[in-house]
Amino acid sequence: DKAKSLAIENKRRQAKGLEPVESLAEAADEAKAKNKAESEGAKNDEKEEQLSSIDENDPVLTESSQILMDALPAYRPEQVVQGS
Repeated sequence: DKAKSLAIENKRRQAKGLEPVESLAEAADEAKAKNKAESEGAKNDEKEEQLSSIDENDPVLTESSQILMDALPAYRPEQVVQGS
């Protein structure tokens, strides 16, 4: 049964132009690695999509950004240039 399954898997792999495998466990490991890589790629695409969908003209975003910029010198006084 396992020998038939391995033969079928290797025939499928050869048809796709892939190297044959020694065991079904090896084929399963390759499939898991491929799925993991595709999943990580999809997550990165989703993050990029979320960042690109931010409305830069959002008044709340603009105001909160300005408040943070105004507050930065209070947290790093050594970097604030003082006039003479």
